[in-house]
Amino acid sequence: MKIRVRRVEVDASKCRRCGFCRSVSICHSPTECVGCLACYLVCPYEARYVTYLTKDVECINIGVEPKAVNVETYMRITGLTGREQAARYLETSWRAVEYIYDKYRDRVYLGVGLVYNFQKTRLEKTFSLRDATG
Repeated sequence: MKIRVRRVEVDASKCRRCGFCRSVSICHSPTECVGCLACYLVCPYEARYVTYLTKDVECINIGVEPKAVNVETYMRITGLTGREQAARYLETSWRAVEYIYDKYRDRVYLGVGLVYNFQKTRLEKTFSLRDATG
């Protein structure tokens, strides 16, 4: 299977070595770029630019993190106070899970992330989700 991979490159003539990119990036260098665009977005000198590579891969792992199953838990976890907005964000996350599953389940490994924070939700609630899915 071929995939298109996003990478950020550095224009050395524009880079001022200010360090903003290193303060937000999880990559240690442009050669280890994961394509998150954090360094690209914060560079005040526009020294970063996006390129795309095509790669052959045997499998793809995709992770989607809806964070919760119900709106109240989602609001506690994210800090959102507007129920309508939180419901829309949560629904969009779960639609992304459904879309990937419906369109690509035979070609990808799909991981779905739910947050557990003892201050925001009960562990028993998380276990009930596990039990409900068999």
